Amino acid sequence: MNYATCTTYESCSTCPTQPAETCNGIDDNCNSLIDEGVSNICINYTTCTAYSSCSPCPPTPSEVCDGFDNNCDNILFAGEEDIDGDGSLLCDPIPDCDDYNPYVYPGAPEICQDGIDQDCNGQDSVCTCQNKDNDYYFGYDQISCPFGLDCNDNNANIYPGAPEICQDGIDQDCNGQDLTCPPCPVNADRDEFCSTEDCDDTNPYINPAAPEICEDGIDNNCDGVDAICTCDDKLLADLDGDNFCANDSVNPDCNDLDPYIHPNSIEVCNGEDDDCNSILPINEQDNDKDGALPCLGD
Repeated sequence: MNYATCTTYESCSTCPTQPAETCNGIDDNCNSLIDEGVSNICINYTTCTAYSSCSPCPPTPSEVCDGFDNNCDNILFAGEEDIDGDGSLLCDPIPDCDDYNPYVYPGAPEICQDGIDQDCNGQDSVCTCQNKDNDYYFGYDQISCPFGLDCNDNNANIYPGAPEICQDGIDQDCNGQDLTCPPCPVNADRDEFCSTEDCDDTNPYINPAAPEICEDGIDNNCDGVDAICTCDDKLLADLDGDNFCANDSVNPDCNDLDPYIHPNSIEVCNGEDDDCNSILPINEQDNDKDGALPCLGD
């Protein structure tokens, strides 16, 4: 046997002695095995796989809280599993406060006032909603105002329920889409109503579906009249329910405890200023204080 090439040959001389296997990456004794019995079986601690080495094996590393089996013993620290896969561990210096929710971990975006401590700082944050365009709707922001409904808080003409201008590429009413124009011969203001049913086809905020603004001098909803403001519209009290308010600067109710006394009431013979004009007819005046009125035969 030629032990340098592991090939056989004929010789009239005595065959060479089979050499001993040495750790050199070569099949020294030509038995089809390399470094058998003389190499070290080591562990690659990055992949946890075994390999042969002629050098001393590296020392076994200590297990640390990083989510990996550092010493390849198939055992992790308690709290090192990262159950929700968010990269934050229960054994971290600042632990994951909910290892079953991938959206909850130290430093996570905090959603205000949802009852959940997403960033694990021990508390739920307070919402800081804004109404930049003063259209009575808070602007939506996933972090600071998740319940805001205004899809564009920089434009006062865009808010939930706003008049939608069809096919202008803008979602005025915040319903997630632009309105398709109806098949009209004329729709000058590009609202959802043709000129034949729109009482002002030059203004998209005036049409049969528009909200009526009371006492603004405009028939916003095309019903033929301008609505009269109620006490609720004016944020004033109406204790007797006659739709006239005691503190109204235009038509005040002079007796807000009697529903039959108000500016639109008809004056009757009762000694009261029924129509709130501050004038009591002479025939209702009890000048002699006898309890009987002239209009009743005194």
